[in-house]
Amino acid sequence: MDVVPELTILNGSLHGPFNTSGLPHFGKAEASLEDVLAYLEHTYCGHVSVETAQLQSLEEREWFTDRFEELKKESFSPEERRQLARLMLESQEFDHFLGTKFATVKRYGGEGAESMMGFFYELFRLAAYSGVTDVIMGMPHRGRLNLLTGLLQFPPELMFRKMRGLSEFPENSPSIGDVLSHLTSSVDLDFGAGHPLHVTMLPNPSHLEAINPVTQGKTRGRQQVKQEGDYSRESNAQPGDKVICLQVHGDASFSGQGIVPETFTLSNLPHFRVGGSIHLIVNNQVGYTTPSERGRSSLYCSDVGKMVGCAVIHVNGDDAEEVLRATRLAVEYQRRFRKDVIVDLLCYRQWGHNELDEPFFTNPAMYKIIRSRKSIPDSYADMLISEGLMTEEERAEIKSSHYSMLNERLANMTLYSPPPPTCRAAGATWWSLRPASRPGTPARPRPSCSTWGPSLWKSPRRSSCTATWRRHTCRPDFRSWRREPSWTGPRLKRWRLVHFCAKGSTFESAGRMLVVAPSASGTPWWCARTPTTCTSPSTTSSQNRRASWRCVTVPCQRRPCWGLSTG
Repeated sequence: MDVVPELTILNGSLHGPFNTSGLPHFGKAEASLEDVLAYLEHTYCGHVSVETAQLQSLEEREWFTDRFEELKKESFSPEERRQLARLMLESQEFDHFLGTKFATVKRYGGEGAESMMGFFYELFRLAAYSGVTDVIMGMPHRGRLNLLTGLLQFPPELMFRKMRGLSEFPENSPSIGDVLSHLTSSVDLDFGAGHPLHVTMLPNPSHLEAINPVTQGKTRGRQQVKQEGDYSRESNAQPGDKVICLQVHGDASFSGQGIVPETFTLSNLPHFRVGGSIHLIVNNQVGYTTPSERGRSSLYCSDVGKMVGCAVIHVNGDDAEEVLRATRLAVEYQRRFRKDVIVDLLCYRQWGHNELDEPFFTNPAMYKIIRSRKSIPDSYADMLISEGLMTEEERAEIKSSHYSMLNERLANMTLYSPPPPTCRAAGATWWSLRPASRPGTPARPRPSCSTWGPSLWKSPRRSSCTATWRRHTCRPDFRSWRREPSWTGPRLKRWRLVHFCAKGSTFESAGRMLVVAPSASGTPWWCARTPTTCTSPSTTSSQNRRASWRCVTVPCQRRPCWGLSTG
């Protein structure tokens, strides 16, 4: 009421009782203005709130507010609350273990954002019970290792090998690895829904949001493989019936990288749509060392999503149960309307950008507050203990058992044999792929210039582009050429041929690297990179010395060489 002065005026001038039919979950048919304001303040001014003005239809806005008010009245069972406490305590213990055993390793831990483990568990569980079989997710480095070794069952031994500087592949494998924070997983999870839920976490580059279109594209491809959504023969099928897309972001990168609005722009287009992605912003309120007021011009980091009318839910990460409510609201909205929805998880970062940075140097006021408060898992466990749902012994057992398990896996690290990289999983689309040849293996010999050079001038047979090719062969601008630095000689240039014909045509071989050099008669000749003396009859001896290449003279059959410049 202090923020909205109009309410203060109403409170002093209007007197009840008032009809509350517009508040279906209020509980009474009539109430005073004070009771109505107290209800609205409790519902919308707590640890979770929503933005609905940007939603494109009245049906969406009414459903969203109605379901939000209904969820505020729902409570969680004791078992659900103990499970939530266990997830967060194990995530915290994982970070403590790595901080003890690998003090100098950048792990980008989830400390300060442990409640996102409850988000992932609830999303996977709800997705499985709603008929979803696959979740394709992209995620940056913050809390990635916690999720991998926790819910996604990534072998801790493999992670410890990487932290010790060893490869995640067998010693005799020609594969090379990536950095620690880019590890990935693909696993089947059982939530008792009668079918497994397959979760695929894609490899994420350090350019954090670059994974967004890849995640959405893989989701679309998986929908095509499963013949669901736009690829289904059923008239009532929708994208996202079986495969959904989950994108995890950081607050600074979400508002700062242009690929985010680019992906949003494609999200509802035919041939790109996936039935709405669920977005989680792990909002630790600082990007590297930049506070939010110096990193964006908008009030919220989620405002980028409003360009496509994306529903937004803001939730305080300190309140783990409200995070579960926000997750349920987001999943139910996506399942009902098949549109994007954002969960903005406001949390904090216990350490710097990584564990080797000292955040007191750049954000001293913020980190004075952070270092003086109790962790989110311990605070939530204290609440359960005070309510009699958990004991101190149970909390100590969760911590000690998880720490002991990690310690045992670390001891077995030297005996662990990494699985070989393979794309030949049962039923996989890429079963025919093979690893690259080892260093020292003789490469396949290149075809000589005389083999493929003349084919550039022949029209393709039985090709759909033949008519177009014949119609445009005499145009000077038929080909696009890019000049690059010369290999040798002042007039010898390297060119790359850019072709436009359909796949499978003769011009598939035209994308090779060629050299165009001048000749005395003006007829250009094409050279492959073979260190022999040039044999073109139209070249001079000085040109022979300058251009040590095997050449073939290809006279132009139509207008002079499509306007090629050989200078």
